[in-house]
Amino acid sequence: MRKIIAVLLLCLGISELFGQSIPDTLEIRRASGIVFRQNGKDISRKQFLKLIEQDEAAKSEIQVARQNSDAANVFSFAGGFCVGYTVGKFIAGGKPDFLMAEIGAGLIVVSIPFSIAYYRHAKNAVEYYNEGLKRSLSSKPDFNLGLNTNGMGITVRF
Repeated sequence: MRKIIAVLLLCLGISELFGQSIPDTLEIRRASGIVFRQNGKDISRKQFLKLIEQDEAAKSEIQVARQNSDAANVFSFAGGFCVGYTVGKFIAGGKPDFLMAEIGAGLIVVSIPFSIAYYRHAKNAVEYYNEGLKRSLSSKPDFNLGLNTNGMGITVRF
């Protein structure tokens, strides 16, 4: 009976080892912009950049994402200004320049693919970072049987 209980406890203990979660994984989601999360808490873009600076693949991917973000911001700001200026002029009682509003709308439309590319590259950076965490945690131990200063023994290398 004791052997059966010992085997059951051993099985339960081993199943808990495989249930370990990966610490510090990152998530990305869209809210009123792009939000980075770590362990269920929102983190700033600066904190995110500090976390991934050791992972070269994630770092290069986020650099491409930042370039796309900068381009999207320039086009959307310019387009928003053109549309806003036209609407403001109309509200103030002046004659609106619809060509300027159309150009502004076109600039806003041009910014959309850059915003999509920013999200896609930022998501890839998060995935590269998380894969790096998985690789570092999944290293298999190396067992060797041999002689050491204390006699016969087993060495384990991680």
